[in-house]
Amino acid sequence: MAYQQTLEFVCSEATSFLAWAELETAVSYWAEGHQPNPQKICNDIFPLLTSAAVGGTVEKALPLAAFWLLNIIAARVLDDVQDQEGSRHPWNADGLAQALPTGIALLTTADICLAQLRVDSQTWRDLFDTLKRATALAAKAQRYPLTKTTTLSSYLENSIAQTGQIMAVGAWAGGRLQTSDHAILQALWHYGQNIGLKMAILSDCLDLSPQDPGKLSDLTVAVYKLPVIYAVSLTEHRCHSRLRYLLQDPKPLFGARLADVIGLLEEMGAIAWCTNLAIHFQQQATAALVGLPNEIQQQLQAYV
Repeated sequence: MAYQQTLEFVCSEATSFLAWAELETAVSYWAEGHQPNPQKICNDIFPLLTSAAVGGTVEKALPLAAFWLLNIIAARVLDDVQDQEGSRHPWNADGLAQALPTGIALLTTADICLAQLRVDSQTWRDLFDTLKRATALAAKAQRYPLTKTTTLSSYLENSIAQTGQIMAVGAWAGGRLQTSDHAILQALWHYGQNIGLKMAILSDCLDLSPQDPGKLSDLTVAVYKLPVIYAVSLTEHRCHSRLRYLLQDPKPLFGARLADVIGLLEEMGAIAWCTNLAIHFQQQATAALVGLPNEIQQQLQAYV
């Protein structure tokens, strides 16, 4: 229900005045792909959910939820542009000539939605400043891709700046919309950050063999994330030299060679290690809520 209300708000307050069918198609395509998946819906309107958990109403949080949703879609569009992927996505139907204006319009209409917030001036400044700083930091992190020489500590710094920071801000922003209580807001920040880190790690594993037929494996495009970074660090493992040999081959990894690398990652325990780390951050997200009122904990634990 809240998801549908957010989509209706986006249409009525931000996109309808443009009468731009391609932009509306981008939003509807995204929503149709996410509505069958409860977890994706939660991520799409995350600030609304944390706001509701601390006593806020859906109506008050709709501008923030719409801002959040449109920024997420814009990030996907611009990520496609950067990676030169997603040819099946509707915003790429006419290449850069369509994708770039669509991404810019999504960011702009997101701000139009945010402007509809009905809050006091201090709350507005806090929200605007924190949301925009997080976006800028995530953009900076996106500029420096991970490679097979990236260290584990550098990976975590990158993930914290991207998904971890974004989800932390989303959780915090929903709470700040309703309260200025420092303990609640700090708990929400750590809660969101740990959820974001869990998401980033699981995404890294899934991106080795994407379900989307239009998306190549990260290994094929030489983007090396946590499973590879961890496996490369295991210099004493008997499979290490074989893995390094395959990764250093200048030819893109496809077919049997791609399967060989994924098999080595599994044999070296990299996938299992990543899964366990994701579980750790999931547990940390729950632990961050300890000390909050039970009714808040119960609502937020459902989204971990």
